[in-house]
Amino acid sequence: MNHVMKMLAAACCALLLAACAALPAADAGRADYEKMLAWNAAHEPVVNALQGRLQQKMDAGNTAELEAEIKVFAATIKQMLADLDRLEIRNPLVAEFQAKSRESLVLSALLMGQGVAAILHPQQQENIVAQTLNQVNQMSSINQNVAELKKAALEMNRLAARLNKMYPKK
Repeated sequence: MNHVMKMLAAACCALLLAACAALPAADAGRADYEKMLAWNAAHEPVVNALQGRLQQKMDAGNTAELEAEIKVFAATIKQMLADLDRLEIRNPLVAEFQAKSRESLVLSALLMGQGVAAILHPQQQENIVAQTLNQVNQMSSINQNVAELKKAALEMNRLAARLNKMYPKK
């Protein structure tokens, strides 16, 4: 489970940040693009630090510290989403990209929370079959959210490619 969490954290961060970096500048959408770049530059180190601290707490195995860290993680992600929502993006393609960035960040946070919850609160049942079924259900939910995150990342990449064609770099 710990290995899965490491992979999820790295994948979520990489997808979000790579997609933001791929967004091209254009005359009509340059201001919007610069807002997205500034938002990304301001929040990239925060996301990396959060995920690093969360991973350290998972590796240490201290559930109290892990529980406290996931609360900090959730609050910080909530603030990041509020900052993203405050950007006044007028260009329709950049606005669509902003929406996909938001969706990816929400899914990333949800996945991280689900993974930590599975570690912190494993279902303690006497019946092994029921316990296994519960774990399968937890993993199924996580896998569904991973699929949604991949879908959002693909859509973000499609938008970035479309914007690259429309607004080639100078």
